[in-house]
Amino acid sequence: MASLAARRQTHLNTNLTKLSSPLSIKSLSFCSSAPSKPSSNEEPSIGANQNADSFSTKTTAASVSAAFRSEGKRQKNPEKIEDIICRMMANRAWTTRLQNSIRNLVPSFDHELVYNVLHGAKKSEHALQFFRWVERSNLFQHNRETHLKIIEILGRASKLNHARCILLDMPKKGLEWDEDLWVLMIDSYGKAGIVQESVKLFQKMEELGVERSIKSYDALFKVILRRGRYMMAKRYFNKMLSEGIEPTRHTFNIVIWGFFLSGKVETANRFFEDMKSREIMPDVVTYNTLINGYYRVKKMEEAEKYFVEMKGRNIEPTVVTYTTLIKGYVSVDRVDDALRLIEEMKGLALSQTQLLIRPCCQGCVMQRGCLKLRLY
Repeated sequence: MASLAARRQTHLNTNLTKLSSPLSIKSLSFCSSAPSKPSSNEEPSIGANQNADSFSTKTTAASVSAAFRSEGKRQKNPEKIEDIICRMMANRAWTTRLQNSIRNLVPSFDHELVYNVLHGAKKSEHALQFFRWVERSNLFQHNRETHLKIIEILGRASKLNHARCILLDMPKKGLEWDEDLWVLMIDSYGKAGIVQESVKLFQKMEELGVERSIKSYDALFKVILRRGRYMMAKRYFNKMLSEGIEPTRHTFNIVIWGFFLSGKVETANRFFEDMKSREIMPDVVTYNTLINGYYRVKKMEEAEKYFVEMKGRNIEPTVVTYTTLIKGYVSVDRVDDALRLIEEMKGLALSQTQLLIRPCCQGCVMQRGCLKLRLY
């Protein structure tokens, strides 16, 4: 019996000796055949390890899953090359290093890419630098559409000399002019307030053989009438007719608006009568222009006449129509008529109706309060 106990003790010591390696210390508790019971105040160490391992496994799985989802999203919605180029141009100075970075990013430049970069450029100078760079580096040969786009961008930014040079250089590149390019330049100079240059460009079209249609005349009328050049507008209107170019409804709307803007009410009305005599039917823009023109000179009876006429032609008045009339009535102390129109507007959205009240009673708190009470 004693010898049996000794053999068991020897066998146990041998096993313990094998497990005494530093690499096996952490796994000792798992190798014991009879682990000691934990005390009532001590949590089981094996259970804690199992929880830790379980948490670690779940966390890792969640991280991998999230990574795959994130990767999937990146694959579904990758950033477009043109957006990357625009961001690079916005954040870095235009240097040879940036140009090389763009070339390394894009093996070849096609029409869609170049056009989208021009369209997406944050600043006009970025668009201009890119436009010139791809051309001078023989990376892309610009066409009519990219020229139109850069002229539009530069015109909007009032970089008119650059835009003009690009326009005039087109024939040197084998590209033909068309009317839209010149109309864009005429309009850009007009918005910048440089009326004389707009007129010169309009005249130059004829010299260079660029065909002019009603589109060019409409652009010119808008520019010169915006600056009160009503006598010049008359001359060019007659010139247009002599060339056999017939005015459209849009043409008459521009001319009527421009002469009202210059305070030439009778002339504006004559153009309206001429419009009808040519069997060109007025639209809601025409009537809104007439109503606004007569409101500006406080002739509300005339404005009322055209309001009735437009409804008689089954042309539905807009919020602009009602706003103009209500402002006009309040300006001549005809508040009851303003209230009557508000009653007509019950079918309109309330938010739109509230917006009308704010400008209608400027300087008259009692009338404003009266209108709001009637509204509700």
